[in-house]
Amino acid sequence: MNDHERLTPHTYEDYEIIDDLTTGAFGRVYVVRLKALPNKLWIMKRLRYLKDKDKQIADQEVEMLKLAGSKYTVKYVESFTFDVDLCIVMEYCEGGNLRELIKKMETQSVKQRKEQCYNIFYQVLMVLKHLHSLRIVHRDLKPENIFLDQDGNAKTGDFGLALMIQSRSEVNAAGTQNYQSPEAINFNQMTEASDIWALGVIVVEMITGVHPFQGRTQDETVQNIKNGRFKALPDYVKGELKEMLISMINSDPAKRPSAEELLDSDLMQLLAKIEKKEEKQHEVEQEKIKSEEELKKLNEQIKWMKLPDDLLKKLGEDLKKPLQGTEVQKEEALQLLENDCQFLLQALNERKDDDGRKRVILSGIIEGFINVFENYDLNLITRTFSSTFFYLTNNSSDEVKLLIYNKKPFLGLIRLLEHTDILVAGDSISSIFKIQLSGSNTTKESDPHPHFESIQ
Repeated sequence: MNDHERLTPHTYEDYEIIDDLTTGAFGRVYVVRLKALPNKLWIMKRLRYLKDKDKQIADQEVEMLKLAGSKYTVKYVESFTFDVDLCIVMEYCEGGNLRELIKKMETQSVKQRKEQCYNIFYQVLMVLKHLHSLRIVHRDLKPENIFLDQDGNAKTGDFGLALMIQSRSEVNAAGTQNYQSPEAINFNQMTEASDIWALGVIVVEMITGVHPFQGRTQDETVQNIKNGRFKALPDYVKGELKEMLISMINSDPAKRPSAEELLDSDLMQLLAKIEKKEEKQHEVEQEKIKSEEELKKLNEQIKWMKLPDDLLKKLGEDLKKPLQGTEVQKEEALQLLENDCQFLLQALNERKDDDGRKRVILSGIIEGFINVFENYDLNLITRTFSSTFFYLTNNSSDEVKLLIYNKKPFLGLIRLLEHTDILVAGDSISSIFKIQLSGSNTTKESDPHPHFESIQ
């Protein structure tokens, strides 16, 4: 959605429902698309918006989405009311959620799992660093609430249970029990450290394929969490990574590292450098794509000879001016003229477009070339000037050539025959021949060519 579409408020009727993703207890979730933009998908979450309590909950989710906004979170797009609901439109993540990825990772090697895990670990930590700096606790961090874009980057979402701690030291517990920290289960309390615990569990689950506190039953899993009893990490989880994970799932929230402290680790610093390098590379690629698109647009413009009249007129005026000033100033002025002629040359080269050539002629450019060919020092007249003039006569109708003929360019073209560059002289000969040919096709045989004697 571009800036204009984002800034233009939409209504429910502007969207079309593509799929129903509703699974949770909080609202209904749909994949939608704008009817006016059918190739782009979005997520729409509909929350009850009837009672004051409903409105408070829905408005708070929108506020949290806006506050949490970063490149690592699901982007908020817009919200509006429909019937008794508040509709929240958000970014659609094509890669599904982390729960689906964990399932797929079961068949991968340890190395592959760890490589995928590192990036997601870093990206979710960046979200927590941002949230916790605002004293916001997510409260419902779990694989189902971490989404993946088309490139596999993690986007943390579902801020429906997120709360700002404000002046309190903790908030009431919420979320899915298997990802609730010991203090949430034991004391109904959560802090920023509770999010760290949940992320630690998620990362272990990604690498090993198993929830570290998993028991034979749900009750046993809850008891394991309460008592801080987790499965020993496998031997392939070692070094700094092992230390980080064990500290993150420590039963004592005071002993867990903060998101900022975890991001200062050697592993995360390395990942940060890799991401910055990839971002730089992405910027270069995007700039290249942008340049290619601009070039393509320019080529299309050239192809159809949609050269702005004001540009053609200015070039005609500049070509008619005498070269004045210091040698440096003359050189700069000449370079600008060559650049503009090169642009015109690309438009003319190998293309038959009489209407475009007529516009060039009417802009005064032929008179400008006549001035250059008759008055500039020969050594200053480069091939760009002579070939641009030639392509005005090439692939054009007799009508166009006659318009050039009537401008009487022959004295200047004949002068170019003395040029030391044989290519410039060759362009001159070719131009004279084509213009003469048009003259013979459109004038009486008895009428002499105005420069017949000079040409001979």
